[in-house]
Amino acid sequence: MEVDELPQAIVMDRDSIFLPLVKQTLPAMGIRTIRIGYQCPWQNAVVERFHRTLDDELLRYVQPLNERHLNRLLTEFRQYYNTARPHMACGTEPPIIADVTNNPAVNDPDFFKSPRKLVRKKWLGGLHSSYRWAA
Repeated sequence: MEVDELPQAIVMDRDSIFLPLVKQTLPAMGIRTIRIGYQCPWQNAVVERFHRTLDDELLRYVQPLNERHLNRLLTEFRQYYNTARPHMACGTEPPIIADVTNNPAVNDPDFFKSPRKLVRKKWLGGLHSSYRWAA
């Protein structure tokens, strides 16, 4: 999704406070609403846990200047969250694992023949970092 592009759909809980938003605002913007299942609190827990992660790892440290800045931060956070951040459910691996086909394994005899360089990738302006072996 591009920064200036609206989402096709949004997942929301069944709180009645959102009714004007669900019935008028979002459909007028062309956004389809997907409500979580009736009396399915586990679905809400997944969304709430992600919101907590987003708050703990981004929004407590960065004050968005405007809507465009917030969209840019969220786009970069989504990429960081899915490709670099460890997830306990995936055995401390990110959901999308980086391509490491050019990197030899530690038990490969060629591994220690040449010096290896560790490369730091900064995420969200250096708020988070991930490390990879240089190619």
